[in-house]
Amino acid sequence: MMSESDGYNTEEEKRRNLTKKRKLNYDHKYNTLWENEYTWICSSTKGPHFFKCKGCRSDYKGGIASVKKHESTSKHEKSMSCSKLPSVRDLASTKNHLVAKKKIEIAEIKIASFIAEHNISINSVDHLVKMLLSLKLNEDSSKITCNRTKSTAIINNVIGLTDFDNIINEMKTNKFSLMVDESTDISSIKHIALVVRMNIDWNIKDKFLNLMPLSDATSKNMYFVIKNFFIEHQIPYQTNMIGFASDGANSMMGLNNSLKTLLQKDIPKLFVMKCVCHSLALCANYACTKLPVEVETLIRDIYNFMHQSYKRQTEFQEFQIFYDLKPNKLLQPSQTRWLSVNAAVKRVIEQFTALKAYFTLQNFENDKLATHACKNIYKCLNNPIFKLYFEFLEYILPVITDLNAEFQSEKPKVYLLYSRMAETYKFILSCYIRDNILKSIDISELQYRNPVNFKPNEEIYFGPKVAAALSNNVLNAIDKLFFQTKCLEFYIELAKQIFTRFPFNSNEMKILKGMSFLDPKNVGNVESLGPIAQYFNNLIPDVNSLDREWRLFKSRELAAPYSKGQDINNFWKTNLSVTKGDDELLFPMLNEFFSYLFVLPHSSACVERVFSCISLNKTKTRNRLSTKTLSGLLHSKQLITSYGNNCFDYDITDDMLKKLNNSMYT
Repeated sequence: MMSESDGYNTEEEKRRNLTKKRKLNYDHKYNTLWENEYTWICSSTKGPHFFKCKGCRSDYKGGIASVKKHESTSKHEKSMSCSKLPSVRDLASTKNHLVAKKKIEIAEIKIASFIAEHNISINSVDHLVKMLLSLKLNEDSSKITCNRTKSTAIINNVIGLTDFDNIINEMKTNKFSLMVDESTDISSIKHIALVVRMNIDWNIKDKFLNLMPLSDATSKNMYFVIKNFFIEHQIPYQTNMIGFASDGANSMMGLNNSLKTLLQKDIPKLFVMKCVCHSLALCANYACTKLPVEVETLIRDIYNFMHQSYKRQTEFQEFQIFYDLKPNKLLQPSQTRWLSVNAAVKRVIEQFTALKAYFTLQNFENDKLATHACKNIYKCLNNPIFKLYFEFLEYILPVITDLNAEFQSEKPKVYLLYSRMAETYKFILSCYIRDNILKSIDISELQYRNPVNFKPNEEIYFGPKVAAALSNNVLNAIDKLFFQTKCLEFYIELAKQIFTRFPFNSNEMKILKGMSFLDPKNVGNVESLGPIAQYFNNLIPDVNSLDREWRLFKSRELAAPYSKGQDINNFWKTNLSVTKGDDELLFPMLNEFFSYLFVLPHSSACVERVFSCISLNKTKTRNRLSTKTLSGLLHSKQLITSYGNNCFDYDITDDMLKKLNNSMYT
């Protein structure tokens, strides 16, 4: 039993013990009302007696006094020194962030597209972006970063690479023809340009493939560069490449060790076509050398006398107004393309009256001061034989220039090549060969240089204007005979050049002649495709099935008759897409064979257009553009054209957006 001494000894001790019990610490619970004054706190997950500091990201125990005490600590002041944390409601969602990011990426790609399409210096994009940012159109536009380094990367490795990848993938699964040419740019870098022609669902297009530098422009080096390109990109060129075209340079088309012969070793059945446009230009060039050299000199002297002096041009305009002529400027004939002389000749004929009066005045007013060129021009313009030469060229040169322009087209023209060349050749022969001989002998066997077959001088036709002038005796007998002889030599040389470059009795021309069935007008005139199919047994191995389908096609009514001006691709696509009851093609062999033939090239003018585009970009002021950037610009322009009309309304694909990342800089 506990004694009294074991308990509280005194009253004072009892009082002290009771006081201690009353002074026990009280833990304050967190109150959400504190957040109205102290926005940086929130409730804690540790319990109701704790609060959490958003800035320090730590939990603390205590009431409002502890909150005030924590606010004055250095740790808290440091964490809150930047800026107040935004509310959760103010934070952008992930979806909105991705949408905004996509808009910025599309804007950057379109800025680079604008630079590529309009041949603008890439350096100018620095100011273009800053100008757009200064407009402050919206909040997202301020995030655009697309200066010259990024623009170059987008052009090369986003837009251009997308177009390049698309073409490579198409070449792996489709037949194609290759057009090649080489040229030296303004910085003395020699390039070889590759263009391919493919038929994708009867949409036949010439597409720029690649631009590669050449250290050595020999045929072997070009062959290895092209072959290694195909191997590197895993293109089965030995089975998919069916046609090849280039200009007539010896390294390209020579009989021995040329690019053509090296490719034919890999592809024995390769269809080869020397560029028609280059050949026609050379035909005109050689023919014009038979005329007196003073004719070309006069055209150049007139242009050179005028174009460097604004005073002379202004004085000449007064003569044009007086004679009621259009104030057209005189044109310069090209040094390398004699076909450009046609336009210059037409302009001289058009302004001949004003020119004659102007140089007459110049010669008499400045008799002592007149230059040698001025006196020579005055003398020639007053000699009627020069005007006759101009009128003769005005009549005959359009025969070649119009044919040249027709075969510069990207549309399929290979099936028209033989008929157009034969018509042109026969037209030239009709001007100086006797009619009875021309009608009785085939043009492939006619002796165009035998004088026995020539018409008498009086019957040789030089054009309507020349015929009228000669009937009025504008020339004396000696000058008339000289003029007729020179123009006859022009005809003979032109016929010779055409026959040499397009021999109508060769296998190549026979193949082209056999393709006449591709012309809808000749469908009823071709009984069998056997003769032409023998040259393309690598494309269609079963000739019997092909011929059966052709004869069945001829016996049926066309699904869509041909109308004048109709696109040839659409005509054959419509008529060869007829299906049977099981939805299979009725003419599968014909469909395949025709689609292959339309891929065959007729010229390499498309490659010349590539070099023209290069000269618009790589200029004297932009002579440091690399080959890769040039290729990227060409591919970008091509993609913009194929996806839409221009840089601001074509579709930006997801594939392009995926390529817009850090790896595009490497």
